[in-house]
Amino acid sequence: IATEASSKAPSKFHDRRLTLRREKQPTHRSARATPSMAATIRGLQLPLWATFRSFSSSSTAHCRATVATYMGASMGWHRHAVACYSSNTIKGAVRLSYSLHKSHDAATASALPPIVASDGLFGRKESLAPVCKALAAATGRNVFAVDMRNQGDSPHTEDMNYELTTADLELFLQDRGVSKATFVGHSLAGRMVMKFAVTKPSAVERLVVVDTGVKPLPPVLLDEWLPWQASAMEHILSLLSPDMNLEQARQVADQYLSTKVADPYVRSFLLANLRKGPHSYEWQPNLKALRRNRQALADPHYLDNERSDVDALFVAGDESIYLTADDLKGIKRIFPNARLVTVKGANHWVHNHKTEQFVDLVKDFMAARRPEAPLQSP
Repeated sequence: IATEASSKAPSKFHDRRLTLRREKQPTHRSARATPSMAATIRGLQLPLWATFRSFSSSSTAHCRATVATYMGASMGWHRHAVACYSSNTIKGAVRLSYSLHKSHDAATASALPPIVASDGLFGRKESLAPVCKALAAATGRNVFAVDMRNQGDSPHTEDMNYELTTADLELFLQDRGVSKATFVGHSLAGRMVMKFAVTKPSAVERLVVVDTGVKPLPPVLLDEWLPWQASAMEHILSLLSPDMNLEQARQVADQYLSTKVADPYVRSFLLANLRKGPHSYEWQPNLKALRRNRQALADPHYLDNERSDVDALFVAGDESIYLTADDLKGIKRIFPNARLVTVKGANHWVHNHKTEQFVDLVKDFMAARRPEAPLQSP
């Protein structure tokens, strides 16, 4: 069992509970643990777990705890090993929340670089679960669904820009001992993984960018839609009572949003971020930080004078305005080994709207040697 943990109090790193050593080791494989050993083990397990539970995922000092359990043929002894380190290895980076979708073929997955996927604005790792499970099954690789900073369960920070998100991804790989991965990013996360690819090309096996390109974002999105969306979400909180259950709260919120957002899928996508806090309802994303840093996130020059030879697949939805076939020329100036495929009948959330077609595209792309061989548009 591998457990990621962190502590607000550096003194916890010297807690005796985190430096467990195996009790006297049996000298024969057939030996059984004595009752006193078993009692010692049980006594140690609870404080170890309690110490892990007391850690905070957003603190600055971190401890990576690997708990290995060894069970002999007829023995009952355990060993716990804990390795601690500082989070200051990469300046400005935070540790991202994630979920792991494992391939059923463990042998193949262990020999191949994993896939690291992240959703766009107001996206969460849970919203990526269906496509990540399908990608793991189709490609034979382990797939990490990762929350960007200020979204999902990842830490909230005042600042957010592509230099910081690059540091976050670098730390994510470092913590897992991964030297290279394929990155999948949708919309805002697509811009994030593009910046990572030009900054850390040796860490990128392949790149999949979903419904965004290298051109500037539409001004209406930056100046009108995002501020309104954040304000509307903040206003919704004033309409909710702590006495409401989550279903009732989402019904009230949906009724309010429906006056401005006609698409029920978009409303459902947003409302998945609503959760009940200790005293009132709250949103998972850091709305203030996203709104405050929108200029940095929409920076039209963040890829200026950049280039990466990584093999890249850009996937557009033909019912979306964010990426079209005309954008390929600009994309190739930065990613010369890029190809662009448009999925018919797909909206901005291509990977969720047309999951089967999207997974087939990524599977074929991962199997192809070079982008000269065109992919078929579904």
